[in-house]
Formats: sequence, C-alpha cells, structure tokens
Amino acid sequence: MIPSAQQSNMGRETPSTIRDGGEEQPVCAHHDALCRQVRWAHAMQSHDERLRAYTRSFESDATEAADLVQAAWCIAWELRGANPGQPIDWLFLVGCCRRAAAESEASRRRDRAVFKRLSINQGADDEPGKRGNHDDLCDRAWDCLLTLPMRQREVVIYRIVWGKTEKETATDLHCAVGTVKAHLHRGLAKLHAFATELRASVDGE
Repeated sequence: MIPSAQQSNMGRETPSTIRDGGEEQPVCAHHDALCRQVRWAHAMQSHDERLRAYTRSFESDATEAADLVQAAWCIAWELRGANPGQPIDWLFLVGCCRRAAAESEASRRRDRAVFKRLSINQGADDEPGKRGNHDDLCDRAWDCLLTLPMRQREVVIYRIVWGKTEKETATDLHCAVGTVKAHLHRGLAKLHAFATELRASVDGE
C-alpha cells in the first residue's frame, strides 16, 4: 500500500533551509530573495525604455545616455539592497538617473582638473564644458602616463590622479619621501614635454 502524502510527512519537520548555489539558506530568506528578483525584473521591464527616453531628453550623445541608464540601474540596485521593501517606482528611478548624471559630471570635472595639472589638453579649441572631448582627454592622459618609467608613473598616479600626500605615497610604495618628490618632479617634467610635442603634432595636422 502506497502511503498518502500526509502519511509520508508524518513525523517529519518542515525543512527550515534550502540549498541555493551550493549554500544552505533559510527558506524565508530564499523566498524573500526570489521576491526581490521578481520585483526587480518587473521594474526593468516596465521602466527601462521610459528611462532611456528620459535620459535622451537631456543627453544628446547616445553612448553617454546609455552609460547613464546603466549607472542609474546600478544605483537603484544598491539603494534597494539597503531598503528592499520599498517599490521600484518611476520617481525613484528618475532620482537615481539624476544622481548618476551628477556623479558623471563631477567625475568629468575631477578628470579635467587632473589633465590641467598634467598640462594635457586639446589646445585652444577645447571647451571645458563640452562632453564630447572627455574620452579624447582620457586617452591622451593615459598615452602620456604610459610613456613614463614604472616608478615615475606610480608616483604621478598616486600624487596627482589619486590625490595622496607625499607621506602616504611613500608608505604605499615603500620608499622615502625624498624619492617620491624626485620621481614626481621628473615624471611631471616628462609629461609636460610629451604633451607639448603632442599638441604641436595635432596643430600641424
């Protein structure tokens, strides 16, 4: 005689854990995670196209607009991880998109400050507020940095790009503060000379 389902479960406890990805998780936690994934998928299906259209309304560059949408979703994911109970509605996503745009613009300003310190720019035609030049500036900055010997390159990145002090740089690179100063002086001199030659070649084209 085959026992019924009710009989077969008699004397057994309801499992309190479930195996997910090779790890044991509480059933309730696994259920909550599945619910969050469903809500997230529904939000993306409902709002992604609208978010892309919203981004294109103030960002004319297609690549920049796509990057902002991606950044907005990343911010939304982080915020929802901290507070998973609230719905992912349109106003929330607009706020994430605006935050992504503000962070992107702040990053550009920081980059331009670094480029200015390194005397790397695109000449008289460069407009500080023009976003189309940003990728070219980044490429040019790294072209210049890669011409330096490794130690000088490390010091320039630590001091100028990351903004660390001489003492912090010396500690991280396991050398004396005087060594940091010497490498920075030589590295910046080479960068300035390289940038001057590069601008002259661009102007002559």
